[in-house]
Amino acid sequence: YLLLVSIDGLSFDAFRRHWRALRWIDGIARRGSFRPLRSSFPSMTWVAHTSLITGQHARHHGILGNRWSDAEGRYHRPMSDARVVRRRVARVPSLLELARQRKLSVASLNWPATQGLAGVRWNLPEIYGARSSYRHASKAMRRLFDRYVAAHGAPRRDGRYRRNLLSRIALKEGVEYDMLLRDLAVRLVKGSSPPRIMLLHFLLPDSWMHRYGPSRLIERWSLELTDRALGRVVKAYQGAGIWDKTAVLITSDHGFAEVTH
Repeated sequence: YLLLVSIDGLSFDAFRRHWRALRWIDGIARRGSFRPLRSSFPSMTWVAHTSLITGQHARHHGILGNRWSDAEGRYHRPMSDARVVRRRVARVPSLLELARQRKLSVASLNWPATQGLAGVRWNLPEIYGARSSYRHASKAMRRLFDRYVAAHGAPRRDGRYRRNLLSRIALKEGVEYDMLLRDLAVRLVKGSSPPRIMLLHFLLPDSWMHRYGPSRLIERWSLELTDRALGRVVKAYQGAGIWDKTAVLITSDHGFAEVTH
């Protein structure tokens, strides 16, 4: 099994500043190894996450940013455009395409540039700035989300409510979305056939530091909450009896710096 966790906005310096408060992240790091990484260029979420699963720079995989304008002035917003992902797949394969060739079950929770990918059974791609998170989720993921919502008292037959709920939570990009991602990951691991590969992208440090600036106080709060969420996922792997068979990679896409000009 493979668990690949991305904590958006977590720099290595931030990890070193707060490691004493990060029980689960620090425990995993101490069982293995840890070192700083250099972000891709541009150091943006969609570029870096695509580089993480392809091993290629933006000039090769074709995801040039969260959004961009080309030489003709055309504005590109790839978040809800599956054609962008298909062009990327045509240029370079990723971990997800290789897993499909090996017939390995895959869950991808909030990973950028994955919408419409065949072979990802449980797929909830990162779609922000568009009210379409439910539509871009795979069928298996929509069923999982529907059962999850129904289990917590929401009307199971009200499809419009479920679609709107997921979109509202995803658009917020706050602590509630990370809690949803945590719970969906836990339900997958506790299922009868846990995914062989799990991609899990937490947003909270990035969201809060965009909102409040790179304050070390905000940094610590967001990382403590993310660490607890990851701990719930780890406990699920342990409870399923597969933790010792799981390779765990914790990484990030970029850090934060104060810019004055």
